[in-house]
Amino acid sequence: MSFLDVFTSQSRRRDLRRQIEKLMGNGTGIYFNSWQIDRTNPDANTLSMQILEWCRKCLVRTRRPYGLSFTSVVLTISGENSEPVASVPFSGVLPGEFYNEGKVEQGIRETIAGWKDSGVFGQDPNLRIKASMFSWGDLIHRLLNDKASP
Repeated sequence: MSFLDVFTSQSRRRDLRRQIEKLMGNGTGIYFNSWQIDRTNPDANTLSMQILEWCRKCLVRTRRPYGLSFTSVVLTISGENSEPVASVPFSGVLPGEFYNEGKVEQGIRETIAGWKDSGVFGQDPNLRIKASMFSWGDLIHRLLNDKASP
């Protein structure tokens, strides 16, 4: 079965939607990490670099079937009860945008600096920055492998 056959059959759309929901529900293509914020002296540059390094390490592990390499990243600041204080999404991102002052690299640096400058980091002693990345390539790779299985 070819890549296009999986997506073109009208009768299979419902099944495909269910498979995607199940795979995403099981964590396929989803990566998580978090960082404790030093409220007394938060270093926005160091924190940004740690987040970018994590993103880049995740990118190395992702699958890219047929050149499909899009990812989405969400940064969230959460307090003691995991209540979100602030968040920012980066959607439909290509790997190169995490390097050389690309859209995501700049966006992460600007977001962290903005949060620091606005005083968000000092609001709660238990603040953490959480990052989640979703790889469309991982999902498609899994769908194609599941279709190839008898």
